[in-house]
Amino acid sequence: MPGITDPLSLNIPDRFETERLILRAQTLDNLDSMQTALEASHKELNQWLPFATGDEPQPRADTAKFIRRAMAGFIMREMFGYALFSREDGHYIGNIGVHPKKWHVPSFEIGYWINTREAGKGYMTEAAQCLTDYFINTVGARRMMIRCDSRNRASASVALKCGYTLEGVSKHNTRDNRGQLVDMETYSIAIPDEA
Repeated sequence: MPGITDPLSLNIPDRFETERLILRAQTLDNLDSMQTALEASHKELNQWLPFATGDEPQPRADTAKFIRRAMAGFIMREMFGYALFSREDGHYIGNIGVHPKKWHVPSFEIGYWINTREAGKGYMTEAAQCLTDYFINTVGARRMMIRCDSRNRASASVALKCGYTLEGVSKHNTRDNRGQLVDMETYSIAIPDEA
């Protein structure tokens, strides 16, 4: 089975709905909600994510740049970034993105972060499962990955609940926001080609 030779021809939805969530492609309409969540969640995000360095949350201008890059990346099929909203009342929950790694396989990596006040409710598992299923069943992914700092058990739990298995641990793979060497875990789902 061949990989994807023309990613720009893919018709990837800019909106998904799950039982409790709306996943909507990034737009500048999300700026205020995202900035508020980043500010409220900075302490937790600072433990795991490079963009959350320092003692203060990233400036609003940087959040706007992120959204613009996500919008351009979606159009160019370089990444598929979504903001998560509650179906019940429309409040902002977090972000999730699918990043193409190798179109000829094809393989994708999912990354995410959640507003601290929404953590522990299963929202990110619900969103990750939705996108995992779509990219395997509709796009034809043969490999899906979720990578996380080995200390980030909440992120690892999302991967495991979505059916990913621990593929390996890369020792001293990167440095955290405090400059400490950290190990990274790779979780994956591998789908063989049909015989």
